[in-house]
Amino acid sequence: MLFYGAGLWGKLALENYNKYYKDSNEFNGYIDSKKKNSFNGIKVYSFEEFLENYKENEEVVITAHAWFAKEIYLKLRENGIGNIYWYNSISLNKNSSFIEGFCVPCNNWDENNISLDRDRIKDIYILKRKFPHIIEFRLLGGEPLLSDLLVDYINEVRKYYPETRLELFTNGLLISNLSYEKLKCIKDNNVIVSVTAYAPTKKIMKKIKDTLQEYGIHYIINLEEENIKFNKPLSASNSTKLLKKCINEGCVNVYNGKISKCPLVMYIHKLNERFNVNFPTDGIYSLNDNTSAQELCEKLNKKIPLCTYCVDNPIEWEKCSIQSLLDDWGSVE
Repeated sequence: MLFYGAGLWGKLALENYNKYYKDSNEFNGYIDSKKKNSFNGIKVYSFEEFLENYKENEEVVITAHAWFAKEIYLKLRENGIGNIYWYNSISLNKNSSFIEGFCVPCNNWDENNISLDRDRIKDIYILKRKFPHIIEFRLLGGEPLLSDLLVDYINEVRKYYPETRLELFTNGLLISNLSYEKLKCIKDNNVIVSVTAYAPTKKIMKKIKDTLQEYGIHYIINLEEENIKFNKPLSASNSTKLLKKCINEGCVNVYNGKISKCPLVMYIHKLNERFNVNFPTDGIYSLNDNTSAQELCEKLNKKIPLCTYCVDNPIEWEKCSIQSLLDDWGSVE
């Protein structure tokens, strides 16, 4: 057995393997063409090296970020690899093998798999008809813990997508005050809580961890940067001198029966109306017409007019002013 992806998810997968199954001697290393020789002391094979030494009974577990999972799966399949699995990160059965305990088979995946971010209950059924298998859902905000419908969102997503990795992204400030119903729902539905450690969050980090651990909820604390920065994603001109950058790659958004390449284009009309500007709105597609899932995937993988306005413009974290300004969202140069 090899893990495809020597990064965060590969590290977490190995931790679970070592905790429960190390004596089985199944794990033979990582596959990752971007890493050289080893990762955390474990052998890393390039994809070419893996193919040269591949044995028919070997199992490959995809442990890369969900954004890249589809690409990796198709690459493996196109090269004749048959035993492909997706690391689910939540234990399904610790008494079985690692594959049975922490992974789901990819044999029901196809080219129409897509990693989607969405938070609207009414769209889940429509989405299921078009995309029967989704790798990862992310419940985002604003702040998703403020929603009175959070329990309904989680239950509905899990009902239609029982094997999908479900993550909830939060600043963590409300976690220690959540109701029993919400905490139990998060636990029962195997939701991973991803906490971004902003300055106010760090002050109550112990309370956050204590609450999550008390309910047995899986969580990730994002502490990559000591000083977390935001990005003003837009430039008023598509000929700006600022470096062009997409901060929403893979963040496909669904709302009101429609699907878009990213949340920015889905809601850019609100910015246009509020500040009397004219950012392009092309790139939103219906989920209710006869367009196939494959055709939608092809459209979503293409650049859209708004892409030429997206830039790298980092700013330090701070409280925003009461009066909203166009400059809060981007450069008005």
